Amino acid sequence: MIKIENLGYSYSQSGGVSALRRIDLEICEGEFIALIGPSGCGKTTLAKCLNGILTPSCGQVLIDGLNTASKEAKWTIRQQVGIVFAHSENQLIGGTVEEDIAFGLENIGMEPSLMRQRIDETLGLLSLEEYRDFPPHLLSDGQKQVVAIAGVLAFHPKYLVLDRATELLDPGAQRRVLEIVQRLNRKGMTILLITHSMEEIFLAQRVVVMDQGKKILEGEAKEIFAHPIVEGLGLSPPLSFRFITSLRQRGLDVSEDTMMSTEGVLKAICP
Repeated sequence: MIKIENLGYSYSQSGGVSALRRIDLEICEGEFIALIGPSGCGKTTLAKCLNGILTPSCGQVLIDGLNTASKEAKWTIRQQVGIVFAHSENQLIGGTVEEDIAFGLENIGMEPSLMRQRIDETLGLLSLEEYRDFPPHLLSDGQKQVVAIAGVLAFHPKYLVLDRATELLDPGAQRRVLEIVQRLNRKGMTILLITHSMEEIFLAQRVVVMDQGKKILEGEAKEIFAHPIVEGLGLSPPLSFRFITSLRQRGLDVSEDTMMSTEGVLKAICP
């Protein structure tokens, strides 16, 4: 479990700029959580606090009971909580896909035979075998993002944080990344999806809304959009949600599952 208690973070030592303010949140094993909010509200700062990139100014973050502020626990926590950011190029270091996946494992001193096993396993899991010897810079943006995910998954993390990981991708690449994330969640991995896409949040079991460094709301996606405060933050429900809601108000029996995407809407009305 990830347990966030009274978390605060300031980017200046004097405490003048509060990026996070008194956040309390629990994320249970196997959950799929979406985190949304206006730009600059503290979402990325929160993500960086989860695996010890940033140390809280006040409060604490516990990962399976380990405090992220503990120097002794830092390496264990960073293997348990993997983070993938929007700009995958910043996370790709190796000259080939295989070397990139191996980089982090070498840094923690993993035994060579186990490292080879992890690399092969991860390439197979993400269908990257044919790209093993490809230089990452020759891959498409979507493929680069999948390689970035592979580099994280090789550590066998329990928790995966995706910070706007689909934001710069074309629709096809977005779908592939989200399909991978859903598959990982079905296998038991805990997911925290930070996104500006209001369609993506329907993949999550629970949605957390932030504003000005605070957690202001949480619930299911359909509950979130029913709350007046959300529209005031500029977080408008996707067209698919509004359309399906309108159809249901007119008596059409449409499953809530179709709210996730425009594709789902089209399948519902044109089976």
